[in-house]
Amino acid sequence: MVPRRAKFFKYGSDERCEEVRKFIEDAGILLDIRDLKMDPLTQGEARNLVGYLHVEHFINKMSPYYAKSGIEDVITSRDKVIDILITEPSLIKVPIVQSARLITIGCDKSKITDMLRLDLNNGDGTHDEERDYAGNTRMNNRPIHKPKNNYKKRSAASK
Repeated sequence: MVPRRAKFFKYGSDERCEEVRKFIEDAGILLDIRDLKMDPLTQGEARNLVGYLHVEHFINKMSPYYAKSGIEDVITSRDKVIDILITEPSLIKVPIVQSARLITIGCDKSKITDMLRLDLNNGDGTHDEERDYAGNTRMNNRPIHKPKNNYKKRSAASK
């Protein structure tokens, strides 16, 4: 089986990004890691990454440059916001995990698990994510109850 791959964008050495990276790699996904501090995005790469998503999802409001950048004044202009994100990569919310067609921004492991369709085994034969017979996801270790068989066996005497 060919290993699955994803792109992983981070900024510098952030503990939360490293924790998410380890979580994904431990699940068997090969990551193409890009540090935006050392290798910033080009104009075309930034446009492709943002795609049709609202550009506000990519803004790190906790960045020390957020208030200085004046980005909140130009939030309606997509091109201006992308230009600001390119010139100051610390304004980009990380980590960004990108698979072939989907993208997740931030450290939400449950969203990343869903996006990459990770099978998390706890080592004791149970899984954090289980599906019931209708395909509904359950995020706990409670047993999934099988549907009751409403058909009764007919005894030989009732035939």
